[in-house]
Amino acid sequence: MGTRVSGRANFQFEFFRRDLMSQAAGDKEIMGDELVAGPKTQKSNCRFQASGAKDGKPTIKLELFHPTVSSLAGVTIEFELVGGTSSREAKALADAVNDRIIAIVLTQP
Repeated sequence: MGTRVSGRANFQFEFFRRDLMSQAAGDKEIMGDELVAGPKTQKSNCRFQASGAKDGKPTIKLELFHPTVSSLAGVTIEFELVGGTSSREAKALADAVNDRIIAIVLTQP
């Protein structure tokens, strides 16, 4: 005679098996029994630095602490502030953002 497994026990086993497979798959997703590439997520700690005025408008530059976001390698990201923003206001804004934002997360499909 074969071993009989209740529906609940079978469901729990299937859930446990899929969980183990997804842990082994890293950033891949399981559909049926196949592993399908999921979205790629990269993350790096960062800070914002007030920069000198360009064309009379101060900017805030995004600086990454670690080169872990390969899509941003060699890219400079600056935010241009509205005209009339003083250097002191730009620094205060960068400091306020640094108090609240700790990392940049980039997800590619």
